[in-house]
Order: sequence, then C-alpha cells, then structure tokens
Amino acid sequence: MRDLWNNGLWNANIPTIQSTLRKGETFEGNFFKKEPEWIDFEEGFIVERKEVDEIIKKLENDNIQLVLGEPASGKSVILKNIGFKLAKESKDVYIVELKKHSRDDVMRYFDDIPKIKDEKTVFIVDDAHLLPMACEKLVREFKNRKSESKLIIGSRQTREIRGEHLKESSEFKYLCKTYIHAEDVTEEMIKRFLKKRHSFNDERINMVSKKP
Repeated sequence: MRDLWNNGLWNANIPTIQSTLRKGETFEGNFFKKEPEWIDFEEGFIVERKEVDEIIKKLENDNIQLVLGEPASGKSVILKNIGFKLAKESKDVYIVELKKHSRDDVMRYFDDIPKIKDEKTVFIVDDAHLLPMACEKLVREFKNRKSESKLIIGSRQTREIRGEHLKESSEFKYLCKTYIHAEDVTEEMIKRFLKKRHSFNDERINMVSKKP
C-alpha cells in the first residue's frame, strides 16, 4: 500500500462521480430533478452542452482547466457531465463540491489530490470561489508535483478567481479557461420529452413545433 501511495496510484478518499451522481441508486431518469443523477446522463435526459467536449479536448494539452460561469449558467451540470463521460471512458473521476462539504473535509481532500499522479485520474472541484485561497494552493501544489492526472476547477467569476486581487501573481491567471454562458435549452428539452414520453419521431416533432 505504501508503494502504491508513494507512486501516486493509491485511491484517495474523495467522493467519486459515481457516488455523487448516485449511480445504481436510482433507476428512472427525469427532466425535472433538482440535481442530475447518473441515470439522467445515461438515458439522455440531460441536454449536453458543446462546452463538455471542448473542455475534455483541452485536457489533452493542459492538465489543469478553469471553468468559469455565473449562477444558473449551467456550469455545475457541465462539470458533472464531463465527469460522467470521462468515467464512461474508464477514467477514475473524483468530484469535490465545496458547497456540500465542511472546510475540514475539503482540506483533507485537497491534501490528497496532488499525491495521485495516475494519468487516468481526473479531479473536479466545483465552486472554487467559496475557498479561493485553498483552491489556488491546490493548483500550485498540483503543478509543482508535475502530476499526470487532470484537474478541473469550476467557479464563479470573482476577482480572486480571475486573478485581479492585489497579490503579485495568481495561479488562476495563467490557467486555460473556458467561460460558460447561460443558454436556453428549453426547445431541445421539449423535443427530448416528446420523444421519451410520447414516442414522437423527428418529423412529428417538427410538425408540432411549426404550428402557430
């Protein structure tokens, strides 16, 4: 076990994307859940945003990604969608949602993350604006250890996260960034609802949508 840990291959005690999305706990997808679950992604109840594949592609060249979005922009769902897709590709995906954990738990998770160096491991941290200094320290340590694993940081666009505070330099300032803007996905959700609940085909959906 010690050799595995020293080589960065021992699993961290951090919530997995499977546990966060309650894989195997719920068996019916729904468009209207407060938070999406594994089954909702699995069965196509979530409208996938283009940023999902864009961010995954960026990970090929930059192991650390910063995803910025305002409240209700869809940032958190996008991060979970990324985690879901990477887990389906046999990656080990861990997610830390800062608003759901105590500060002590978060600090323990952040201590473990830089120690895991396996290239098949992906860490997602959401709501970094709640603990910007701790997240900046995490990024610094992740860089210094030259880990082959991946780190995705999600946050609102605060001054600290944008690197505009009074410090001489900010780790966030130089990260590869993706900006998430709110999009209206209502039409696509209606189409999916008609397909799943009423078995409408594309032709019938188009006919219905064109009616005044």
